[in-house]
Amino acid sequence: MTSGTADSFDTIKRFIFNEMDIRGEIAQTDRAFRDLISDHSYPRNIRKLLGEMQIAITLMTETVKFRGSIMLQLRGNGPLVYAYINSNENQETRGLASWEGDTDGLCHWTRLLGKNPVLTITIIPEDGARYQGIIDLTHDNLCECIEDYYRQSVQIETRVWIYCDPDKEKAAGILIQKLPTENEEKLRNDFAHIATLTDSMTEGEILSLDSNDVLYRLFHQESVNTFHPKHICFRCVCSKEHFRESLVSMAPEELEKILEEQGKVSVNCHCCGKTFVYTPDEVRELIAQARDKNRQVTS
Repeated sequence: MTSGTADSFDTIKRFIFNEMDIRGEIAQTDRAFRDLISDHSYPRNIRKLLGEMQIAITLMTETVKFRGSIMLQLRGNGPLVYAYINSNENQETRGLASWEGDTDGLCHWTRLLGKNPVLTITIIPEDGARYQGIIDLTHDNLCECIEDYYRQSVQIETRVWIYCDPDKEKAAGILIQKLPTENEEKLRNDFAHIATLTDSMTEGEILSLDSNDVLYRLFHQESVNTFHPKHICFRCVCSKEHFRESLVSMAPEELEKILEEQGKVSVNCHCCGKTFVYTPDEVRELIAQARDKNRQVTS
């Protein structure tokens, strides 16, 4: 934790209003955001987008009670080519982005994405069927797109606020959702009231204050119960075994050529920057497996 950063950073905390049928979450990232963008020379707008997506995926993951992973994938037709963020039930996140050309001065949500961008959410439970949905990108920012997804696809009224300062390398966000109720009119008024209070929050406050102080600042006149926070971190799943399948899928002749020219095979992980080196004996084993795989396909 860097000096001057509140203890609640790199955590997500759930809260509930005791006298209203409304639940919420507040997430703040510092080290998790810096680890996500380190080892990459991302332009400022790409860093900002990844910080927002990391907060979005942590908030969305916490609304789903399951074991598995959730991924946000964004494909653009402007300077942004591709961006994705993945998280799991332990709030272990990873991701990366690809871009082309100069992004300086571009609005990160319109000109950066280009025409007809696509944002998908993929839910991959350890047990059960995989689900993928398309999130409408006709809105002006990521918050409104996620709100529309919950309203249209999940059918849960949701409001989302996300902030990211790529220069200070901090990001944060709040989500509130309606709960089942027997008094729809009261809930409608309560939800509008809580949304109005949350609208008064500033970027400077949520990117500097402890989450408890933010909640007190917003809702000190309400009865709010908070739950134990969950840690958010960057964690890449790369390993030598992870890349074996990709190497075995290569043509054996290509692996032989790399081994002859370099005396080894090296693979770089684009997410975390780690390099994995396969020794000549390991490469020869991969070549044998690649040949076996080819024979099985052609037989």
